[in-house]
Amino acid sequence: MQEHWQEVMGIAQGEVRAFEFRNWFKPLKPVHWHNGTVTLQVRDAEFQEWFIEHFEPVLLRSLEEVLQKPMMVEYKIVDRNLFETVSPAAPAPPAATELTREYIFDNFVVGPSNHMAFAAGKAVAERSGKAYNPLFIYGGTGLGKTHLLHSIGHYSHQRNPRLRVLYITAETYFHDMTTSIRCKSMEQFRVKYRDACDVLLVDDIQFLAGKPRTQEEFFHTFNALHAAGKQIAFTSDRFPQELPELEDRLRSRFEWGLIAEIAAPQLETRVAILKAKAQRMGMALGDDVALTIAKQVKDNIRELESCLKTLHLVSATTGEPVTVAMAQENLKSYFRSRIRRVSVEQILRQVGHGYGVTDVEIKSRSRKKNIAQPRHVAMYLARRLTVHSFPELGERFGGRDHSSVMAATRKIDKQRRIDATLQQTLDDFEQKLRR
Repeated sequence: MQEHWQEVMGIAQGEVRAFEFRNWFKPLKPVHWHNGTVTLQVRDAEFQEWFIEHFEPVLLRSLEEVLQKPMMVEYKIVDRNLFETVSPAAPAPPAATELTREYIFDNFVVGPSNHMAFAAGKAVAERSGKAYNPLFIYGGTGLGKTHLLHSIGHYSHQRNPRLRVLYITAETYFHDMTTSIRCKSMEQFRVKYRDACDVLLVDDIQFLAGKPRTQEEFFHTFNALHAAGKQIAFTSDRFPQELPELEDRLRSRFEWGLIAEIAAPQLETRVAILKAKAQRMGMALGDDVALTIAKQVKDNIRELESCLKTLHLVSATTGEPVTVAMAQENLKSYFRSRIRRVSVEQILRQVGHGYGVTDVEIKSRSRKKNIAQPRHVAMYLARRLTVHSFPELGERFGGRDHSSVMAATRKIDKQRRIDATLQQTLDDFEQKLRR
């Protein structure tokens, strides 16, 4: 029986993809072989159903080729613990792992700053592997990227409970890989990330920067998942082209699907977020209080929630209602610490005044040295002091390509390290803009 089974497996392996063979054929164990019927030990009913639907015809053809007669297959479901002892590399059952319960689409407040990312996330969750694959969501800290990633996982699994959804951070991927290398268990590692998940959600992908061995492994993970039509979604704090120390081939993979930005929410959206979060907390929050907080906290949703939690705690412990005066009193130290946000227009005016040129000249196509240098300095400061991405800054600097802004900021960053005069000039500009 074992000799015949090895021949059968050899034929089947040539008819399916490597990860399919590893995922669905290697876990099979023949336990009885009699009168044209093979009885196979399988993990559970779900495994059996999926195998019959997708791979049993391949197995039957392989059996008949080896034995030269019609064959039938029966299945025997065994205790899961026993089966895992027999086949530790077998895929986990469909599940949505490590997803935060509150992070669902219904709890996500949509506004002009995030509507594209929200719509793309919803489309991906509704048509897993078929719409925008991969999906790359980028934006600053605390703007809702993780919320959207979890929402995709929840909604995908809700629509199709058979989907195996895996949410991780890039840091988790790195630690899993280094542990697997140390324990000589890379096969199990690859099964987990390439075979045993249908939707892979990776948070903070920028963490892979500067880790060439991890990037190499993730490159092959991406290719395996994408080739199998499995959905991939990432979040990052930057546009793909802005990610430092990342291999070009991996960066290009991130750009295969759709890139969606989440920007800082507008005032009305911030008020709506505060009201929605307060309602879920069971907290009475007037429009005037929400407006007071929203005017102070402009670029981080987590900080909005932190303000709410502070007020909720004070109100619960003192019995004092949440009013504007109460909010100003209890959040005053926080409000005072807010750094003033600088605009691109302010930077253009300040740099132009310092170099004796106009903002129109800075945004022009002139390549004269007396124009190009202040342009590069302004681009560097804009990248440092604003929340705008490279593509957005390119538009604000005369409709340039994002690569022009990237090149300028790198040039100034390199020059300032060896030119003390330039560094002092940059410091002076920044101090004046901060006032």
